[in-house]
Amino acid sequence: LFLKHWRPKNGHVTPSLSLIKRYTGIDIDAVGWLTYISNGLGGFPQLPDWVKIIPAEGYGTYLQVSDDLPNYENESEFREIAGKIYELSKILTSWLRK
Repeated sequence: LFLKHWRPKNGHVTPSLSLIKRYTGIDIDAVGWLTYISNGLGGFPQLPDWVKIIPAEGYGTYLQVSDDLPNYENESEFREIAGKIYELSKILTSWLRK
């Protein structure tokens, strides 16, 4: 419903941005645990094989970094997911801003 009415170009669901900054040292503003990309933005750059690609009913695509939500209480697990978010953000940030 959200995609149908507002038709965003991109958006994301992310764990705590302050924790990601603490574990990776950077601010991540365009990519999260789940990232939406509109079909209007064209094809994706090469993505890591761990990125799950989920079509969104003809509107766009969701990119998911893991099947599990980030667990703030398990620092090593959260650090791993934060690292994946960081890696995906490096790939997508410049591409999204073109």
